[in-house]
Amino acid sequence: YRSNSIILETGVINKKFADKLLVGIIVSENKKEVQQGSNMTKVAGEVYRTDRSYIPTFKYKKADLFTKGFSVNMAAIYSENNSARIDTSSKIYDWNGEYKYRAFGTTSGELNWSKTQFTFKDKAALATATIEYKLRKHSTFIVNNTYSWIERVGEDPISLNPIAFSQPNTIKKNITGVAYQLDLWKKRFSTTIFGKAFNMNSNTFDYETDTLIALSSITTNYGYGVASTFFINKNLQLKSSFENTYRLPEGYELFGDGLLLLSNPMLKPEQSKNFNAGILYGKKNDKHTVNLEAGYIFRLRSNMIRLVAIGITSRYVNLSSSQVMGVEGGISYEYKYWFKISTNGTYQNIINTNKLEVDQPDPLYLDRLPNVPFLFGNASASFQTKEFGKYQSLVSVGWATSFVEAFYLNWPSQGFRDSKFDIPRQIAHSLTASFSTHSKKYNISLSCDNVANAKLYDNFRLQKSGRSFNVKLHYFISK
Repeated sequence: YRSNSIILETGVINKKFADKLLVGIIVSENKKEVQQGSNMTKVAGEVYRTDRSYIPTFKYKKADLFTKGFSVNMAAIYSENNSARIDTSSKIYDWNGEYKYRAFGTTSGELNWSKTQFTFKDKAALATATIEYKLRKHSTFIVNNTYSWIERVGEDPISLNPIAFSQPNTIKKNITGVAYQLDLWKKRFSTTIFGKAFNMNSNTFDYETDTLIALSSITTNYGYGVASTFFINKNLQLKSSFENTYRLPEGYELFGDGLLLLSNPMLKPEQSKNFNAGILYGKKNDKHTVNLEAGYIFRLRSNMIRLVAIGITSRYVNLSSSQVMGVEGGISYEYKYWFKISTNGTYQNIINTNKLEVDQPDPLYLDRLPNVPFLFGNASASFQTKEFGKYQSLVSVGWATSFVEAFYLNWPSQGFRDSKFDIPRQIAHSLTASFSTHSKKYNISLSCDNVANAKLYDNFRLQKSGRSFNVKLHYFISK
């Protein structure tokens, strides 16, 4: 794996016409060898992907523009990304790096049925603008708009099948939101009422057929919600919210990655009715700081967008109906400035609530969704010295642990109990240490991830890397 990037940004701040006006450019290049697909049954030795991006950026922010209380915040980016997905070897590798040549099927790649030199260009734009106006001392009116556009064109000189994205595929999305915020009783009580309009226009092609089929879709949906918070006293806060909202598919979910993530031009927007409630408690004095938080979540989703494995490939699909119910909590304690310990945990039960599948009872009704952890948490502790010595040096050390309970790889109701595949329980520890001097002008940090070299997996049981060591140097030219 190799990655290079350059980020340049220039502009002005704290001027009469702008609190912030910045323009920039990001240039990046990546090359990544691909070892396997969505499972570890087939290993690759010479498959790789490359990406090269050029991204100009623009940022503008101004408070009290034209009149007091009227603020504007805008940002925009344009990007061109040139990518390649190369799978042309006729070798068969094993996990030791050894290989043999194919006796038959020399037109097959390592991971694909047919060899590929697929290249594609993504052009994309994103623009956001937020206008905020304080109508009175206790009320604020907010308007936000986000527009995005992406186009992909591809070619493959050695393909034996219809070439993906040989015709331009485009997606345009626009989300407009309007909100009214009311603060009362010296901001002890705050509530926000909002509405949103979601619009998506896509022109895509289904290329997994012998003939390219043009697909066009225009969808418009409306969402709304309310969120409130109330301080019972300065230490205790209650909060709750309800939202009927939509999530429009992302470009990579519709288009895929050109190699192992398949496209799905038929993917629909996800609708969700969300309810959240929480309580927060915090108390601080000269030596001690304590914070506690607990929350409850409930979701009713239609056309939930989820990733599913299909052999060594994967694809984003819609699940007709699902329900999410969960609780989460956390606690932290800090002694003065130098010692802090914290822990948090989440339990979530995500079930399939679709009763019928093609006019027949859905056998997966009330099954818990696979590939999603249902119980997980984290804990950490850190220690930091005061600045000491002639050069105001500072030392800090930290420890962190993450925990994920075992969960199923496939639907729980399928297969025999004794032969089901699961993602095992995972516990990982990490250590960090850092040293800075000359008032944090010179900095060095050391870390060791997965100290015990435990076996860790992603949500599809792909094994993650083991113990690793990292060094980071940070230097301020002027501070």
